[in-house]
Amino acid sequence: AHDREALFFKANEAYKAERFQEAAQAYEQLIDSGPVGGDVYYNLGNCYVKLRHFGLALLNYERARVLMPRDADLAYNSSYALKQTLDKISPERHFLDNAFFWTDSLTLLEAGLVFAIANVLFWSLLLMRLWRRSEWSFYALLVFAAVWFVSGAALGWKWYGLTHDSRAVVVVDEARVLAGPDPQDTLLFKLHDGAIAIQERREPGWELIRVSKDKRGWIREDQVKSIRRTGEPSLLSE
Repeated sequence: AHDREALFFKANEAYKAERFQEAAQAYEQLIDSGPVGGDVYYNLGNCYVKLRHFGLALLNYERARVLMPRDADLAYNSSYALKQTLDKISPERHFLDNAFFWTDSLTLLEAGLVFAIANVLFWSLLLMRLWRRSEWSFYALLVFAAVWFVSGAALGWKWYGLTHDSRAVVVVDEARVLAGPDPQDTLLFKLHDGAIAIQERREPGWELIRVSKDKRGWIREDQVKSIRRTGEPSLLSE
């Protein structure tokens, strides 16, 4: 723990001294050493903005957003980095994302807390009605039953969205997207640093990505990075 604190201090001092590459390396080391808070991903994103690596900046801002979704500075800096990218791609949203839009501003833990509170209120009211039945408690029970159901469904969708996030960010200046997983295949289109796409499947050394319903192709796996860190519980539990 002491070593990690020292590494965090070292990264912060390097950033203040405008040694952004050194700071980025220290933050990366800290992330690789174990679970971190959203502030570390945010600080790392800021380093990459200063280094003008906007793909890596957006990658870490999106990871930070999972842990601190209401942070105003994060929202502003992420918006700035996005404006520096060449490819303007509208993010895909499932209709349930729109139905449970309010969970965008909650962490998974907070969404769970909302459901837990709704659960306690619903069952408490139900038990109370076993002892005393009244008209007001009947209508209150209906309301809390609806809240309990919606908050439970929202929690489930929030968890599913985080654990199945298949978005990836292009992290090179220019990436060729091909018709097949072979360098000799037909060039379909190009993507640039910071473009966000959906990963569909993998072949050795290659990723099949989608940027819209009718626009997909193969890209080298070293040219994109997944927003969801595989096997990284900290992005869900911090």
